[in-house]
Amino acid sequence: ILVTLFNKLSLTRRLDMTNNEFFTFGIPDIDCCISGFKKNSLTLIYGPSGSGKSIFVANVVGNWIKKGKHVIYLELDDDPRTVIDCIQKTCGENDIDKAIKEKRITILDGFSSRMAPYKIHLKEITKPVTSMRPEDIVSFLRTEVDSIVSKGKETLVVIDSFNEILSTTEPGMASEFLKNIRAIIAKALNTPTIVVLHTDTDFMVEWLRSLEYFLDAVLLLDTIVDYEKGTIERKLLIKKVKGQIVCLRPLNYEIVQGEIVFKEKACKKED
Repeated sequence: ILVTLFNKLSLTRRLDMTNNEFFTFGIPDIDCCISGFKKNSLTLIYGPSGSGKSIFVANVVGNWIKKGKHVIYLELDDDPRTVIDCIQKTCGENDIDKAIKEKRITILDGFSSRMAPYKIHLKEITKPVTSMRPEDIVSFLRTEVDSIVSKGKETLVVIDSFNEILSTTEPGMASEFLKNIRAIIAKALNTPTIVVLHTDTDFMVEWLRSLEYFLDAVLLLDTIVDYEKGTIERKLLIKKVKGQIVCLRPLNYEIVQGEIVFKEKACKKED
């Protein structure tokens, strides 16, 4: 099925992988630490729960919306209203309302079915995920992305979080699913794709180690808690961006009113 989906894409669009367009997170302290970031990349954002991964992604999405671009958000961990509220803290109410009115944001809702009959309805921007089978999700995403890029418009894809896929799928199949997302969504459709993974267990960490080699970019958001002093320290490390020079040292950050704020300006690129 996945091979058939890939073959349905036009040859022109598949060859578009060679273009020189770049993607930015819209967060200056991160963007200046990367020498170049190809748009057709799959980026993994990982770390323990509470480190700010979903807030980081909301910041990226908010900045993307401010540019007047589209967002497709596959939400598996939370309800659509919570997602919108988190993004709104970054881009503001006017920008999020405009994006909704112009139908530039779509939430593929894989969570609210658990809430029945208490679903939070946002019919104007949500589409229910009716199957958690990896091949069905790839097909669903491919259809949604293709409907936008076929009109010459750009979109950002977010999968939050991949833990739900791993909890319902054999690890080998989950790995193949991620590879197919990279091949079809990021590469063939030339669409920046961000995947969130919570690494609270040894299993998640070991699974990730077996996959890092094929990912285009990997960012670690980590927390160091000192219970005696009652303090928490957050660090972001750009572990990898394929073929690019990046800052090697961790960047300290805080979460302030729903936004990622870095404590220092560290844009020096190191080999």
